[in-house]
Amino acid sequence: MSDCNGHCAAARRADGVIRSGTLAALLLIGATLRLALLDVNPAGVFHDEAEKGYSAWSLARIGRVIDFTAPIAHEPGGEAYQTTRWPLFINVWGSHTSAIYQYAALPLIAAFGPNNWTLRLPAALAGTLTLLFCFLLIRELYDEKTAFIATVLLAFSPWHLVFSRWAAQGIFVPLFVCAGLWLLARGAKTMANSTAEGGCATSTIAQRHPAHWFGAAVCLGLAFYSYAGARPFLLLFFCWVAWLWRKELLAEKKWSVPAVALLALMTGFTLYCMLSGGGERMERFNRLSVFNQPGGVGLFLRNYLAHFSPLFLFFTGDAQPRHGLPLCGVMLHVELPLFLMGLWTLGKRRSREDLLLLGWFLLSPISAALTNEGNPHALRMLHAIPSTMAISAVGLSALREHWQKSRRQGAIQWLWRAALLNGIFVALILFYRYPQYSVYAYESGLREAIERADALGTQYAPDGYRIIDPLYGGYPPIPDLFYFLGHVEPEDALQDGPQASRFMLNRQYLRSGELARQLSLGDSVIIVGGDAVDPSLQGLFSQTGDKGLVVNIEIISPRNISAMNPPFLLFTLSPPENTTSPSGEK
Repeated sequence: MSDCNGHCAAARRADGVIRSGTLAALLLIGATLRLALLDVNPAGVFHDEAEKGYSAWSLARIGRVIDFTAPIAHEPGGEAYQTTRWPLFINVWGSHTSAIYQYAALPLIAAFGPNNWTLRLPAALAGTLTLLFCFLLIRELYDEKTAFIATVLLAFSPWHLVFSRWAAQGIFVPLFVCAGLWLLARGAKTMANSTAEGGCATSTIAQRHPAHWFGAAVCLGLAFYSYAGARPFLLLFFCWVAWLWRKELLAEKKWSVPAVALLALMTGFTLYCMLSGGGERMERFNRLSVFNQPGGVGLFLRNYLAHFSPLFLFFTGDAQPRHGLPLCGVMLHVELPLFLMGLWTLGKRRSREDLLLLGWFLLSPISAALTNEGNPHALRMLHAIPSTMAISAVGLSALREHWQKSRRQGAIQWLWRAALLNGIFVALILFYRYPQYSVYAYESGLREAIERADALGTQYAPDGYRIIDPLYGGYPPIPDLFYFLGHVEPEDALQDGPQASRFMLNRQYLRSGELARQLSLGDSVIIVGGDAVDPSLQGLFSQTGDKGLVVNIEIISPRNISAMNPPFLLFTLSPPENTTSPSGEK
């Protein structure tokens, strides 16, 4: 008997080692897909990313965030902009967002400086951690096999991979929701076990309740704080979760009531911060709201249903390059039959865990449907992760069970081969096609243009020069982007102001001819971006030519040129050729 127990214990230990090794290998693969070539793929830096990086750098250097929308009159040596000390919300050109990403990036940028790697590493780490908590959650809700399947699908998800590789605060929502639900489910199961066991076991296990309840409340509260685009969904989802776990919440009021109060406090504080200020902080949502458009209810319903389109889910995805991979939906192609089977299985069984996944998925499009922009919108539905993968995993488990009963082992093998090929296809698209596909969406080439502009300025104007962005993408001038790429230290940006910086980001200088009137013989200006045939640039040439300035034109090509991403043009206005160069030559 003892030998049998020994063999069983050894077998269990060996099985545990295999399972742990499999999970570790899966996490390693997922981390590699999210971390490899992170600084150059995506190519370039999107201006929202740059804002997060520069704000994190400012917090690390001066403990404040600079509000470039609020310049102030100042004396020499004074501060040129309003600042906020250690803010919870940041005004990003009229859109008030949480500061969670900036604080996550702060220690990395403080230690290793502002660059693409330190800027995007928090997103990659959050994405990798989501894999772990996805496994823990689905194992707690179902079983270990289903958890492994869901985690594999998430590891190769085109949807999750893209958002794990650039600086967007929305990537924290799936992480915190998974962690919060795992703690809630674990706490509820622990309580049920303690009730069943009774006696001493009850008092021992009950000591773990506060950690589970309060941990779940904190994680779900952080999810609500992290991203404005998820908040309408989360308010409804919290109610759905509370209804499904109502028995456990009511049975354990000693800890559940304070935990729910904590969650209510966190969500209420976030809502108060967003709704205060006379509606200014809700300006972007009010501008995008479908209910400010004719036929708002019908538009909401169309937007909602658009997110269930098979094309969006499995084949084309979001049209915005920052929101998905080319030739892919937000989910893997192979998930189509699995997902349908999963929906059918959940609807047939309707257990609490099944209803959780169904409600999670069906409520997910509500946030995006409220806005009249870019629907179907992968970012504003990112909180659906990993419910979609879990539904597909349930579907695959049901198919495996059916095929095993009917002795169709070959079908299972072919399905795994198809999944493997689909994962390889996604990886190839991510590392070989996506860098070129997304260059326009990430302002690719701008860093190279600024570096070349600095080199030209050093060569032709060692006493000082200005870099101008005349026609940047239809957006207002955005100092964060140029200051981050140009490594302008926050202390200098705060004191120099727009007039003293080496960047001149007011395009009116060109359109009004004011720049030409301000130039004198010997001045040098470098213009980044724009179109060679733009009338404002032609006017600049004609007005500066009378002053004896020489216009040199150089073409700086981004890493990947496409029809949507033409080369940047650098127009260098320098003194005549008889001016002595730094090397002493005429």
